[in-house]
Amino acid sequence: MNTLPMTFSLLGPALRTAGALLTLATAAAAEVISFTPAPLPDYVTANSTEARLNVITVEPAEGGSWDLVGRPGDSIGWGFKISWSSNVGDSITFNDSSLTGYPLNRLGADYADRLGEVGGNTLGRVLADGVWESDYTAATGGAGGMILNGVPGTTYTGGLMLRFSVYDMTGSLPLHVGTFEVTVPVSISVVAPEPQSQTITFAPLPSKSVGSAPFPVVASASSALPVTVRSLQPDLCTVDEDGVVTLLAAGTCTLVAEQAGNDAFTPAPFVYQTLEITKAPATVVIQGDLDVVYDGTDKLLSATTTPAGLTVHWRYNGEQIPPRAPGIYVVDALIEDPAREGQAQAQLIITDTSPAPLAAYADWLLTHFTPQEIQDGLVTARTADLAEDGTPNLLKYALGLDPWTTMSAEARSALPRFAGTGGTNALVFSLPLAAAGDLIVKVEASSDLVTWEEIARRTRGGAWTGPASVFTGTPDEAGVRAETLVTEPALPVRERRFYRLNIEFAP
Repeated sequence: MNTLPMTFSLLGPALRTAGALLTLATAAAAEVISFTPAPLPDYVTANSTEARLNVITVEPAEGGSWDLVGRPGDSIGWGFKISWSSNVGDSITFNDSSLTGYPLNRLGADYADRLGEVGGNTLGRVLADGVWESDYTAATGGAGGMILNGVPGTTYTGGLMLRFSVYDMTGSLPLHVGTFEVTVPVSISVVAPEPQSQTITFAPLPSKSVGSAPFPVVASASSALPVTVRSLQPDLCTVDEDGVVTLLAAGTCTLVAEQAGNDAFTPAPFVYQTLEITKAPATVVIQGDLDVVYDGTDKLLSATTTPAGLTVHWRYNGEQIPPRAPGIYVVDALIEDPAREGQAQAQLIITDTSPAPLAAYADWLLTHFTPQEIQDGLVTARTADLAEDGTPNLLKYALGLDPWTTMSAEARSALPRFAGTGGTNALVFSLPLAAAGDLIVKVEASSDLVTWEEIARRTRGGAWTGPASVFTGTPDEAGVRAETLVTEPALPVRERRFYRLNIEFAP
């Protein structure tokens, strides 16, 4: 058996086999493999006239190549063309099982050694001296084809062996001239398949509160490649390499799931999910004296928190400045913390115990009358009823009302009215906060409107005295008057009780 040397420049256009695309280099022409064997002795001996095989050439079929480039899964094969010149009557035949590839799988490629059932085919018979050509395509996929399953980026090399038998057909019986083999080097380069697209599945996240235990988040890719989840607000939450989320502060933390792809898959589109993080609850307890005496200093309070050490922000009637003046204040203590929230509320009372300046009728006159009117004395008399509403100057002075204005519904609320409930009788009226230093205010009671007894008295702005109980209410919004409540136990059923307010001028 003769193995002939050969030279290659294996170039050609793309070859499609079984629907797969093999990408090949291109050139104008391809070199051929040829051999010119010497006549065998039996051939020379059996013929009276010398005959010999002149030339056999093997080259890639038109549009083919010996150098192939394919992707894993491609089905590939070779097309080839044979031509020869010989004596008249010579015949060339493929031997059985003659088209065989050197085992490329020894170098790592995965394919079928058997490339095609082409044995026993007579390619042609020379009918006259000259050249005979024949085309043949083998191993185009399917049974006996070559399924490429190599490692991308690797080039595998081997050989394609073509075996020929030559016969002299000039005699009465075919005369076997000889068997010849041509080994064609073949190289197969395996490239990566075209990358496919992929998507990420990342489910919405439930809200959490600061202080919750770390928890895992799961995102998956349709490619089954690992997915990375990271935080876009690491000051609010973090994600470690295992996908475990740790909460740091309240707010909206955005997580993004990523898969960068590889040779087989393109990068996946990012998928975002937001995580709402709420503050954890905390408690605050206001401490300190909530009923204090006015002394001209700011009244500061303190608080304890659970957990301990949290910052507390204070509001006094909605203002940040600590109160100093006498009054009643709504105090709000609010926790200020990036991870905790809580609040408490209390009432702070600042009382001024210093004696209030006493009012005088002369001062009231200066407020409501001109000097000429005061000098005239007619309109400033204590019995004068300037508004003609049945309320003289002395009573309007005692109740802190305007002498020139008719009694409005609001002003009439300052007049005495009965407000008894249950087992208590009560007389309610309003007096100026600045007590009159020249009046005696008396509350009197009677069962027959003839005999009156004094049950409460206030002399020249002093304290209330008498058997009845007296309570002073909260100042009105203007800070001018406050309600006075005079109470005594109710009488048995069907017994009458009358009350009146008696104002006496006592300069």
